[in-house]
Amino acid sequence: MPEFYDAMYMIVKRMAAVKKRPGGYELLTDKGGRLGELETSVRGPISRILQGLSVIMPRKIEVRDSKGTVICVIRKIPGYGAGIQATVARPDGQRVAKVRVGKREMGLSGQKIEVVDPADKPVGSMVGDWRSWNIQIFDEQNGLVGKITKKSEHVNRVIYADDEHYAVELMRPIPNEGRRRVMLSVAASLELLMT
Repeated sequence: MPEFYDAMYMIVKRMAAVKKRPGGYELLTDKGGRLGELETSVRGPISRILQGLSVIMPRKIEVRDSKGTVICVIRKIPGYGAGIQATVARPDGQRVAKVRVGKREMGLSGQKIEVVDPADKPVGSMVGDWRSWNIQIFDEQNGLVGKITKKSEHVNRVIYADDEHYAVELMRPIPNEGRRRVMLSVAASLELLMT
């Protein structure tokens, strides 16, 4: 079974919250095989109260492979308004990337989500309207490499029993393994980053 960062297609499906786990997302193949998961936590009781007030909540997202090993940790930085920032780090805490989300623009362009390395050099970007799940994934040279959508025609309908899912699809591989892991981790975590 491939890991999520080796797959050209994955489904990101919401998992139900249980007592010891606040909830998260499963990363699945088109046939329902497990590729990994996202585990998330919103820190502090005040954070839970403020979630409905347009305040961007601090959030920790652990991206795990199919064996449960943490691949990276994404920390969303708290703030107010439309601009969102996050850091991407290895499990040992070394930062490998930053995520910046610009304010929403009118028209078809939607928002641009930039992923840069610690020296502010581009790793890739995602452009589109995340609310309608029409997002394109670009590499560091602005070449189109994939898309994020809410629907796919060729996927087993059993996975789509509810509406709590979206699909990340690469049209061509990202050759650099480090950049591929970062971009697919951020793409899979998109809903958690934007809410």
